[in-house]
Amino acid sequence: MHPVPRSPSPSALSAPKVTHAGRRNTEAIRGNTLRLRPGAHTLGVVTPNGAAIRAFRKLRGMSLRRLAQLIDRDPGYLSHVERDLQGAGDETLKRIAKKLDVSLDAITREKTRDQD
Repeated sequence: MHPVPRSPSPSALSAPKVTHAGRRNTEAIRGNTLRLRPGAHTLGVVTPNGAAIRAFRKLRGMSLRRLAQLIDRDPGYLSHVERDLQGAGDETLKRIAKKLDVSLDAITREKTRDQD
């Protein structure tokens, strides 16, 4: 005969459990989701447009290594940004725009959080 599974007590759901590494299990926390009303505005985030960065870099006749050196970043990191595998911080995007002599808008795109 199999035991009947019981529902967790309300107190078990209110506090996150601490895992073996001392990290909290946030999946156990209920009620912490952000819900938007229909028609509510969603927040946007600015992300690098890797294809635009690469196009402007090539238009300027600049190698990936040279641009990475000018903005004080690793060439592998910059390659990931150009291939849209990794994001970039505001400061890095500003440096890229400055070294490519373009506006920040030319190398970024805005997407809503819903598109993540």
